Amino acid sequence: MEIKILGIGCARCQELERRVRDTLAEMNIAADIEHVKGLKLFASTGVFMTPGLVIDGKVVSQGKVPSKDELKKLLASRAEPDPTPCRRSEGGMLLGAVSRFHLKRVIAAGGLKSRP
Repeated sequence: MEIKILGIGCARCQELERRVRDTLAEMNIAADIEHVKGLKLFASTGVFMTPGLVIDGKVVSQGKVPSKDELKKLLASRAEPDPTPCRRSEGGMLLGAVSRFHLKRVIAAGGLKSRP
């Protein structure tokens, strides 16, 4: 996921960047975040009021700092679903691809150990 925060560096732009980073960390979503400060780029993306928030090339907010709940909805709707279906083994264990979000949680909790 690519996220761009468009703003000249004012307090509201910095607050938006902080909230986006906090929300991503809270939701365990990996994303590339870029703070764009070039006025010419604002117009080319269609953002005429700062701060602007662009997720994967789509303007999702401009002229305000969305709340954490609004950000969670925006980020969840743009997060990539796992395309590989999972299935259950004979013992009931879930098999198949594990999304990178769940894998990060397992690793962070210390639940994934390598075999000797």
